[in-house]
Parts: sequence; structure tokens; C-alpha cells
Amino acid sequence: MTTDVIDLEPAKKVALRKPRTALPVAAAPVAGPMGNALAFVQAGGTMDQLRDMLSLQREWEAGEAVKAYNAAFAAFKAEAVRVVKGCQVTDGPLKGKSYAELYDVVDAVTPALSRHGLSASWKVTRDEPQWIEVTCTLKHVNGHSEAAFMGGPPDAGGRPRDRDRAVSEFRGHHASSRMSARPDSGSFFLRR
Repeated sequence: MTTDVIDLEPAKKVALRKPRTALPVAAAPVAGPMGNALAFVQAGGTMDQLRDMLSLQREWEAGEAVKAYNAAFAAFKAEAVRVVKGCQVTDGPLKGKSYAELYDVVDAVTPALSRHGLSASWKVTRDEPQWIEVTCTLKHVNGHSEAAFMGGPPDAGGRPRDRDRAVSEFRGHHASSRMSARPDSGSFFLRR
């Protein structure tokens, strides 16, 4: 193996030309929708055209969010989520039966919902002496959500605890019905 050595001559000094007068340069546009809007208007687009384009963009994004929600919800429902009925009825006509409290259902479904970019929330949307209504909202990370409500009279007596129990029961019914609960001896599974 031979090694060649190359001697380099010192570089000749080159006279630099004076730069031409620079054209004014606009500041770089802001990234994202505002940058795109600014570039569109600077290129000659009108505000009405811009509004139409932005409206079309929002419609397209909403459609994509619905598709993502539906795919995520189908994937969630394909999982068999086990909910343990941890509470026993101690008196009345249902004595000896078991049921799942709201937190049992929420604790069971939350990890599966989260794996698919979904979340569930509840809000009391109507609270009157003779009627309580709870709305359950399922939301996807892409922004689409679907809501359903359930309502009814509070338990007899009208005491605050009876109202709280009614709200909790409506939330629990929502959680199990929106996610297709099916009873199964002492526990139930949420699945398609």
C-alpha cells in the first residue's frame, strides 16, 4: 500500500466584489395557519377566498376526526373489559344481588379508552327538584365527541344523598350502556 502526499499551494487571494444592494426581505412568516393565511393573501388571494379555504379545511378536519373517533371506538369495543360488581344489595326486592358502582365501571374502562385515545366525562345538565339529567360525553384526542343524556326523578325523599345517588346511578348506567355492558355472573364485560 502506498501513501501519496499532495502538497497544496497557498490559496490565492481573491478580491471580493461589493454585494449588490439587497432587496428587502420580508420576515419569515409564522408557521401554521397564520403563516399560510399570510402567504395566501400576499400571493393575491382575497379574504373571502381565504375564509372559504379555512372553512373547507375545518370541514375536512372534522370529517377526519369523526373517522378517527369511529375507528378508535370500534377498537375499544373489540376489547373485553371486565367490570367487577363489588357491591351487594342488603335489603329490598333485590337483596342478595350485586352491582357495580360508577367508580368500578370507570376504573375498568378508563385504561382501555385511553389506549385508543378516548375519554369519558359526565356532567349534570339538569338539576331540578323532580328531575335530574346527566350527560355523558365520549371524546377522542382528534377532537370529535359524542354525547348522550339520561334523566329521571331522584330517589324518593328528596334528600341531598338521594340526589347524589341518582346522579351516580345515571352516570353508571351511561358508562355501561354507552360502552355496551353485558352482565356475566358477578361481573360484566364491556364489548362489541
